[in-house]
Amino acid sequence: MARPSPRLALLLALGVLPAALGFRSPAFGFGALALDALVLLLWTTDLALARAAAGASVRRELPERVLRACPFEIFLEVDNPGPRRLDVELWDRLPEGFSPREASFRLTVPPHGRARASWTSASSRRGEFALGLPAGERRTPIQLGLLRLRAEGARRLRVAPDLRGVLGFDALLRQRRLDEVGIRSARERGEGTEVASLRPYAYGDPYGAIDWKATARYGRPVTRERQAERRQNVVLLVDAGRRMAREAAGHSRLDRSIEAALLLGQAALRADDRVGLFAFADRPLAVVPPLRNAAQAGVLARALDGLAPVLREPPYGAIAAAVQERFPRRSLIVLFTDVAEPTSTATLVGPLAFLGRRHLVLCAVFQDPEIGAALRAPPGDTAALFRAGAAAELSLERARGLAALRRAGIRVVEAPAAELPVAAVNEYLRIKARRIL
Repeated sequence: MARPSPRLALLLALGVLPAALGFRSPAFGFGALALDALVLLLWTTDLALARAAAGASVRRELPERVLRACPFEIFLEVDNPGPRRLDVELWDRLPEGFSPREASFRLTVPPHGRARASWTSASSRRGEFALGLPAGERRTPIQLGLLRLRAEGARRLRVAPDLRGVLGFDALLRQRRLDEVGIRSARERGEGTEVASLRPYAYGDPYGAIDWKATARYGRPVTRERQAERRQNVVLLVDAGRRMAREAAGHSRLDRSIEAALLLGQAALRADDRVGLFAFADRPLAVVPPLRNAAQAGVLARALDGLAPVLREPPYGAIAAAVQERFPRRSLIVLFTDVAEPTSTATLVGPLAFLGRRHLVLCAVFQDPEIGAALRAPPGDTAALFRAGAAAELSLERARGLAALRRAGIRVVEAPAAELPVAAVNEYLRIKARRIL
């Protein structure tokens, strides 16, 4: 069904003046009738001509899966099967959490041809999103009406965790440039060996195995015998409870934790360790057994793909018991959580100490940027002074809580949200280098 265009409304408005003057002379009334008849004829002719392009449609094309915070391109393609040129207007809209959310275009589509427009957006949230269809209208040949285009295209879009850090880690690891992103040390697969003993050189030993310092000391060729490092278990514990729904710089704590967990998982896989996963809120949400194979990184990413914060407090004691049951072998347990509230650490000490009887436990927590900003701000007025005092008190309570975790034998790494992935990887590498596990 066509709707009138502004041009048709203008033509109809022109007939109002003669009709208003019809009481003075019948000629004005006949003129108004003639003008209305002409407009009606033009409208009917315009609709008849428009039927030739009745199959025109707009189609949206976009990736099935995109990464959070990574720009992606959306294409709108108009197909014109008719013999006349089409002037079209297009509108597209994405759900909340995307930026930008809307775009509009004007296109001219040749006869029996196609035209395409594109725009770029990015999502600050993960998950699967339902999409509405794009909208489009074409002008009728005489441009007296607007006809809606048939619309089609993808109706769902999955936003996965931001994997740029993981991909960048692999690239920098191959080039031995991890120090550029703050990762201080890492071993590639095959390098994780230690010297077990020295022995005299034997025919067939590789030259790379010769210990030249020992050779010079003993005056004869000496070979190093190496022993491969023991493959270990690393279990990523991702808290998806209510405290992880808080946002910092437009990103939820949970999103940051997932990306930090995936980067740490990739580093552990590259160090030849087995990596598993346990995500939870008020109950277990995703469990992946520890494995070391080429597909494990993808398995971890898919398991965390649709994880969303649950606005309930996790029962940490029951969760610790479930982790102990699922992962009986001694492992490095890395918990990603937030301890912004004064009582947050108190609820963690007992359950993590319970896990620490068998496992080595590392707790990765976010620094609170609001507390830091309040402490750094100059107290210009009474309100700022009270804010600074409250921030100082919260900071002391937080420090006492983290100290209680450390006294319970829990290793703690604390960093701003953007720096937590690298800080967690560095702590893992430090544990590996010191053979603490």
